[in-house]
Amino acid sequence: PKATQITRSPLIGRAQGMMDRIFGDPLEARNAAAINTEMHRLQNSVYPNTIPAEQVGKNVKADIGEARKAVGTWADGVTTQIDQMTGGVPVIGTNRLKTAAQELLDSLPKNKKTGKPIFTSPETERYLTNIIEGLDDYIPVNQQFRVINQLWKAVDDATILPGIASNDAKTLWLAARESFGDISTALPASQRKKIRGAIGSFRRSYDKRINQFADSLINRITKDERFANSVDPEVVVEAIFTPGKYTGLKKVIQQLSPESYAQVRRVAMRNILQGPKGGFRTRSELGRWDIFHGDNLLKTLDEYGKPALNAMFGKQKTQELYRLGRVTKLVQSRPEFMSGSMVAATLALKPLQNLGKLVRLNILSRMMDTEWGLKYLTDGIEAPRTRKGVDALARLFTQAGILSEDHTRELEAYQPVQPVP
Repeated sequence: PKATQITRSPLIGRAQGMMDRIFGDPLEARNAAAINTEMHRLQNSVYPNTIPAEQVGKNVKADIGEARKAVGTWADGVTTQIDQMTGGVPVIGTNRLKTAAQELLDSLPKNKKTGKPIFTSPETERYLTNIIEGLDDYIPVNQQFRVINQLWKAVDDATILPGIASNDAKTLWLAARESFGDISTALPASQRKKIRGAIGSFRRSYDKRINQFADSLINRITKDERFANSVDPEVVVEAIFTPGKYTGLKKVIQQLSPESYAQVRRVAMRNILQGPKGGFRTRSELGRWDIFHGDNLLKTLDEYGKPALNAMFGKQKTQELYRLGRVTKLVQSRPEFMSGSMVAATLALKPLQNLGKLVRLNILSRMMDTEWGLKYLTDGIEAPRTRKGVDALARLFTQAGILSEDHTRELEAYQPVQPVP
């Protein structure tokens, strides 16, 4: 930071402003480099390598798909064990599923002459008819699970069951799930009770696992890219990490491998620090990325909110992001009183009108000639980021402010001699 940002002295601010306009800000390049270094350190601390957003999106989709497959593999094993209790005898009724399929078939528009469905694909009629006519009245538990799993996939992917729309697949899926309670009465009461208990335990655990994916955000991410409302890989991270939202974010994170999660954090942090929407880092007139805006970063962080930031980056990294915003705001800002800084040309053309300002500048030069003034300045330059350096600069410019006020009072009492006409 500059001395003016420590002491808030108008005099020092004007002097500093004049020097900056003549020679350029000597700290600007150094501060920009330091901010740039910290920005890259933060990104590397969450994931060490730069990775395209599109690849990260593909990895997220793949991880969620693998997590879903893991649930299916687990359920397949459990239902196979339940079937072993019955010796593979079909015990789950299919009447609910058949009824739902018949109702969907009846709801289709029909040709009044032939009675055949119209405005629908042949696959739709064929698939519903196969359920109604081809499915046995009772099937084993494992087969029932496979039916449910296939219908569940079809809710988000129309290619699984061609001709069956997402809403229709969900209707069939719900009917199939309820069929788990329709256990054949042909079994002995004791065995039926035992099987019902095993199926109940399986359903509770299955529902708990499957509810991890019952989120609109996850559905959009995993939906086939050819269909509406899907999320393209390159914007998956933006869809996951949005201002003010964190519930869906937490559900997605739970399905990711540590590697993919770290990659998501890297892209999310890059979007905040380098993305055009945040406005933290912008191009200078020379086309370089070297102008930083701490206010914009702090505003962006506040828009996301600490719950979302903590969920994505953790509390420590969130604090470091806020600290970067505050430090950038400090070192890059100009106090309001510097807007009236002197220009060298004004001093040269109108020395009498700027006599007071010249005297003040003389104070600064006289102060630097003193032993303590030079010591404070040296300590401040050698270690500007330490407590010792900041204290030294504060003492230096506080003394300058006191001396300037004394001379200001003398100037106010000064009356220049008027020339004899």
